[in-house]
Amino acid sequence: MARELVVCAVGDFCPQPRSGKSAAQDLFADVDDLLSRADLRVVNVEVPLTTSRHPIVKSGPHLSAPPGVADLLKGRFEIALLANNHILDHGPRAALQTINALHRRGLRTVGAGRNHEQASRPLTIAAKGFSIAILNACEHEFGVAGRNSAGGAGLEPFGMIRQIMDLRSKHDVVLVFTHGGNEMNPLPSPRVMAMNRAFAEAGASAVVNTHPHVPQAIETWEGTPIAYSLGNFVFDSRIVDLDKHDPLWWVGMPVLLTFARADGRIKASMMPFFTSLDYASGRLQLVRGKERARLSKWLREVSHVLKDEQLLQEYFDAWTTVHGAAYYGGMKHHAADVATRRGRSDYAGYRNLWTCEAHNELIRTFAELRFDGRLKAARSRLPTLRRWMMGKSAAPPRSKLRQR
Repeated sequence: MARELVVCAVGDFCPQPRSGKSAAQDLFADVDDLLSRADLRVVNVEVPLTTSRHPIVKSGPHLSAPPGVADLLKGRFEIALLANNHILDHGPRAALQTINALHRRGLRTVGAGRNHEQASRPLTIAAKGFSIAILNACEHEFGVAGRNSAGGAGLEPFGMIRQIMDLRSKHDVVLVFTHGGNEMNPLPSPRVMAMNRAFAEAGASAVVNTHPHVPQAIETWEGTPIAYSLGNFVFDSRIVDLDKHDPLWWVGMPVLLTFARADGRIKASMMPFFTSLDYASGRLQLVRGKERARLSKWLREVSHVLKDEQLLQEYFDAWTTVHGAAYYGGMKHHAADVATRRGRSDYAGYRNLWTCEAHNELIRTFAELRFDGRLKAARSRLPTLRRWMMGKSAAPPRSKLRQR
């Protein structure tokens, strides 16, 4: 029986025209060695692979890619995660077409199905003599399956805790993958941290999140590795401003999770890497040298915040003063639309602000800060947070530390 199982998990896969037209050997040439180190490889497919073009009523962009794009993943990944806020962009039929396209290329899928019951089922597999269970769920935006309609598994923390406890009694390794949180924020919110730690305490062997489109902090909680966001893996974009204002959009953080048998128990560890999608060519590359050292220092800094729950709350409050304020303004705008026109398209944005857990947390926190008169004080953490959002270190140079 094998003593060690290595799992590689990567972030959001959404190839657009440039990267989508690349041959697999060109797109992944620089990271194939990294992928080959793992016994099991997992990717979040955040785009419907479909020829159907029937955009649903929602707020936010509608994504799609041809089913043939799944050829890029064939032979490189075994598991595709499908619980995300875009799986239903073109309706239930497109979601099922995505599942079929991946199955035909030999990938197993988890997190989506013909109805909510099917979508919420864990995927159970065996690899290297390890029995493995995988759960995948997303926040409640527009991708969630209904009782009788296809889509992704909705994030239900209390139910998932029961699932994790049950699965841990039957399997060696239980992997929990969630999809949600605040986009572009290098730190998880206090709610997300509490939820992921609860999953760890319930028996998850590792907890991994996607959706923020930038890497986030990592930690080990009671022996369980937690990666709060893997960032983008292949998520091309024509928005040039992202390169200037949101440089971490182009940075992914694949993780290698190692599960080793020792003294009859299974111990876990996590090793992060950094990848970059080159804007000029749309090809993926492994980050090396000084750039890797810079990002590693950045990761240590943002991860250190998780050691102090009050400090994490302060950084989230600072984030809320900007983004919560924008959501609050949007809430008033959408409420006016609903009051005057009451159409589904007018109601979509308003609905999303209330039903999506991350959006709701921002609005609630902004309302509390404003009501308590704490908005000005909460902004004090913004300068450091903004540096981290640019992938920059916020710590003073060592020479200055020696002078103190």
